[in-house]
Amino acid sequence: MNIKKDYIEKTKEYLIDLRKKINRKNMLNEEIKILKSRQSLNGGIDFSELDIKSSPGTRDISDLIITCDTKITSKEAQIDRIDHDLRMYELYSRDLESIAKNIIDLRYLKNKKLKSFAKIAKEVKYSKSSVANKHDEAIETLAYYIYGETAI
Repeated sequence: MNIKKDYIEKTKEYLIDLRKKINRKNMLNEEIKILKSRQSLNGGIDFSELDIKSSPGTRDISDLIITCDTKITSKEAQIDRIDHDLRMYELYSRDLESIAKNIIDLRYLKNKKLKSFAKIAKEVKYSKSSVANKHDEAIETLAYYIYGETAI
């Protein structure tokens, strides 16, 4: 395949962005845990039974709890979008050779920073040049699957 160079770069950026989304998903899950622990502090108290009254223009503690629910829902929606992006990547990458997919995952998705071809080569027990070649072929294939005919 003769993939345009800018689509090869876009595909690499796509994979780097996907790694950031994976990191973001982990952060969102931690934030949800914190929000849920805050939410459980009320212990299931019905605030209307406490006879806490506030002025019509002010906020009371029940508004704070509703805000926590809204934040949790918002973060869960963000996680759903990230999960969708990850499923799309899995769809795009399913036709790659297993070694090529492993190289792409090791280089872009399983580490916070790009992993060098030399380190990947040691891990997968291939030569550095083989790893680089398989990487380039996989990137071209992904570019075609992601961007279609316009990438050629």
